[in-house]
Amino acid sequence: MNLSERLQNARKDLDAVQAALDSSPGKFLPQFSSKLQYMLQGRRDIDAIRSMLIAREAATDVLQGLDKDVEVVDGEDTVRFGTKRLKFADARLLAVQAYLSVTWSIADTIIDVIGPLLFNTDFAARASKPKLAATFVQDTCKVVNTLLISTKELFGWPIALGYVIRNLFLHEAGRNGDWTFFESPTAPLGFKVSDRGWNAVVRASQAYTVEFIHTRAPEAWPWPQDDVRKLLLITTREMDEALGILLGTATQFLKTHVSMLVGDL
Repeated sequence: MNLSERLQNARKDLDAVQAALDSSPGKFLPQFSSKLQYMLQGRRDIDAIRSMLIAREAATDVLQGLDKDVEVVDGEDTVRFGTKRLKFADARLLAVQAYLSVTWSIADTIIDVIGPLLFNTDFAARASKPKLAATFVQDTCKVVNTLLISTKELFGWPIALGYVIRNLFLHEAGRNGDWTFFESPTAPLGFKVSDRGWNAVVRASQAYTVEFIHTRAPEAWPWPQDDVRKLLLITTREMDEALGILLGTATQFLKTHVSMLVGDL
């Protein structure tokens, strides 16, 4: 089941909870009803997330097709980007940043939806609210259900790797001091990850207390270094699976719990 389908099912779960509350107004104290309504606010975000998935598809198309229209202008590789021709390295930066930005916006918004369902409302609402990499991978002591530690055990490595790459590009434009993430600014080696960039990303991912064994991805480690697009497809696919499982676990738990409270189960 893909993430879009998981989102659709989660919306149905939350709609069912709302329907149960509407049909049984006298079975809940006002303060408890208000807490449930707070948990149900995520319904509106689910529709927005499904739109973000469409935006990510567009960003993926741009990234995958970026090196298909290369022209040399004044000795530099250029590609068409929107209505202009840009240096390949500049267009590559924009394309990678766009892809990572929407991908991690999806993750953050899903965690915002499930935060009130899996954590107490104070933790879910404050500035240091739950985050996918920080809470479910790095600092699992805050996870209230030991079953959810499976996120770290089965998906921790791709989540950490993807998050480190995200931070490198959104905060440092793919470079750090005297090294750059990519091997070359030119199109022939345009998406190959440099050795120094690769090693730095791996080390930073390990700081999230995970190793390459913390995944159930079918691809053998090390994952592709020759083309970051292949790497991002793996990390995004695994992260989507983790997010979908967390979301479904949270909404189905709430639906089952409320159904029992109102006597439907």
